Amino acid sequence: MINISWSQFDLNQSAKDISFESFCFQVAYIKLYGFGFFDNYYNTPGSEFYLSLNQDCPEFGLIKGDEIGWQVKWWFDTEENTSLNSKRRDELIKNFQTTLKRHPNIKLCCDDFITVRDEIVALSKNT
Repeated sequence: MINISWSQFDLNQSAKDISFESFCFQVAYIKLYGFGFFDNYYNTPGSEFYLSLNQDCPEFGLIKGDEIGWQVKWWFDTEENTSLNSKRRDELIKNFQTTLKRHPNIKLCCDDFITVRDEIVALSKNT
């Protein structure tokens, strides 16, 4: 496992959230580019970027035609604490709901590399 010094974002960029979004996109792209087409536009409603699968992705249990979305938030408090408190969780859920409205084929959403499949399934049942 690679050790990442999250505090480097504070030192290297004036717009830490954009820098972090770019970092996450680059990691996802390097890992998954062969599975489909990435849709990445600045300030996209819902999630920051999406992958539409043009082939099955066994690692995530997804099939051709499914979509993956990434909701990327720069919530860095300290190296030891990047707490997902209730306010932040509510913000994520609101963004997941927007994602589901705009991308009905989404099957998986990731928040900073944490997979939140159950939340997406629950929200999709309520839309």
